[in-house]
Amino acid sequence: MTTPTPEPAPTSDYLQRILTARVYDLAVESPLEFAPSLSERIGADVWLKREDTQSVHSFKVRGA
Repeated sequence: MTTPTPEPAPTSDYLQRILTARVYDLAVESPLEFAPSLSERIGADVWLKREDTQSVHSFKVRGA
């Protein structure tokens, strides 16, 4: 049985490029919207992440 060779640690430049990369030109930062009725009903502030505002009407794209 062989032991897999560990991957080298990513460089800070590589991580910076990942963190600042544009994922898709169509993705926008999804707004948070306060839900007053639901908040009142459960006795806590409820904020909804409005992913339905994405032009692709899909799950959240990384970075938006």
